[in-house]
Amino acid sequence: MAVSTGYIGLFLEDHGEENQRTFDPRDSRAHRHVPVDQLIVYNAHKGVRQLQEMNAYTGQMSVDSRTVVVSIDGACRGNGTPSAQAAWGVYFGPQSMHNECGLLDATLPQTSTRAEIEALSQALNIIRNYVSEDYSLLHYHIRTDSSYLVNTFSTWIHDWIKNGGMNSRGKRAAHFEVLKRIEERLDDMTYGDDGGMTFRFWLVPRGENKEADALANQALDEGSRANILATSAKLQVLAISPLDQASGSNKMAANVKPRVLAVSLNRLSFFDSMYDSLLSKLRADSTFQRVEDGPSAIRMLLEEPRPDAVLVTDEALTLKKNAAVWDAVLKYIRRGGTAVCMGHFSCFTSPMSIKPFFAKAGLDWSSASYHRTTLVLNAQAVGTSLASRLPPAYSQKAVFLKQAKPSDAWYVTNKDSVLESLVFGAENAHTPGESPVLLARVAGGKLGYVGDVNGEEGSEAVVLAMCGL
Repeated sequence: MAVSTGYIGLFLEDHGEENQRTFDPRDSRAHRHVPVDQLIVYNAHKGVRQLQEMNAYTGQMSVDSRTVVVSIDGACRGNGTPSAQAAWGVYFGPQSMHNECGLLDATLPQTSTRAEIEALSQALNIIRNYVSEDYSLLHYHIRTDSSYLVNTFSTWIHDWIKNGGMNSRGKRAAHFEVLKRIEERLDDMTYGDDGGMTFRFWLVPRGENKEADALANQALDEGSRANILATSAKLQVLAISPLDQASGSNKMAANVKPRVLAVSLNRLSFFDSMYDSLLSKLRADSTFQRVEDGPSAIRMLLEEPRPDAVLVTDEALTLKKNAAVWDAVLKYIRRGGTAVCMGHFSCFTSPMSIKPFFAKAGLDWSSASYHRTTLVLNAQAVGTSLASRLPPAYSQKAVFLKQAKPSDAWYVTNKDSVLESLVFGAENAHTPGESPVLLARVAGGKLGYVGDVNGEEGSEAVVLAMCGL
């Protein structure tokens, strides 16, 4: 099949307006004569759907290799009720590694409109962090059945921003702050230093947006199953008799152990001996599993039931050859999972690899100091309940990261922190803005980092706490 790399009317339509925000194939000279069932084709190699266009003079069809078609949708069950739950879906193509879905954060209004907005935001995240790594993909067509989204980003948003968030009726526009942030991201991805992309909204009937809707409902189904399992686990614990609690013989109690998966693609021979104490605690408190090859890791990360926590124990996922596994970890996190980079990860990961690695998760973390010092617990970050289970301070030799939010830093230096070295003097080691122990919210889940290179006892408590044990 022929492939086109030109515009051929795609961005300069009959009415001559360039880079407009809406797209309708019926108004496009390049697309209006393409049969509907052939307008969109799937590029399995790139994991995206692309547009076909027709040469007006020859009638020959070709794929515009610079286009991407992404479908978005939101869904809500119990809309308008106290028990409402909403979710979003982003669809790039059949079996695409970029497809994503998740529950709407519980702190947000649980409505279908807010879920559709979240779907757009998540789509931009995926485009920025993954799809746009292919520099040939420049022109993004966002398919949605929401006339609200199409009207907002093609017409209303500029007036709202100009009027300080007020709509044409003189009232505050709903969801203005998040819509403004999305508009700013669209502008940055179009005109910014790393821009060069174009975005157009394609309004379709609901029946033509089934794939994205199915993903949103998949997230709702998975959320319902998770709630059922959690409720069942609580009932099982409540059903344990005092005698069973004392003897520890109740089988149902054993069934509710959380599952922890260690992704150890580059495991070294001395890892188990170095972390023997932590591994013993993990095996005692959880169903502990380890995977050492990429295909098996991807399967175990995405199959049901998913792990309760994932440990990334070495530098393997920072390597290009294992990018698909890191993508699977991120998909697991976005669907509500918790992953922690620990063990040999900080020892063997190149400092230059840290920033792009965490950037894929939407985090600005980058490599900073490397030394031993005593850190103190940031109780505001972990909360009162968890603080009681963690050491108030402990010494560790660690790779620190910077550019993290203060609320994500579990341990920090203070004015009393000094370099603890047999070679160097006791110099001040207070480094505000740096931490070797971090846990950040990423979409519906959490991503942690423990930079301790020696496996201190305090770090064992941290890893167990991050895993929910």
